[in-house]
Amino acid sequence: MATFYVIQVWAYHGSGMQGWRTASRQAGIPYRFHTREAAMAAMREHFSNLREGVSVRVHRIPNCPTTEAAP
Repeated sequence: MATFYVIQVWAYHGSGMQGWRTASRQAGIPYRFHTREAAMAAMREHFSNLREGVSVRVHRIPNCPTTEAAP
């Protein structure tokens, strides 16, 4: 088990629902980073048009399995 960091964006869904969504690659596998600094750098590079902490954030996921599960 390891701790990873992911990038999340604030999303508005149909019928007034809203919430944090994890930015992911194809097939729904989230981008994961081993350090907060790496996740922050990627967030600032790829989501610079969003307000940090309001519409985009880095979120810590503790005890995440180190292998990716098949979809």
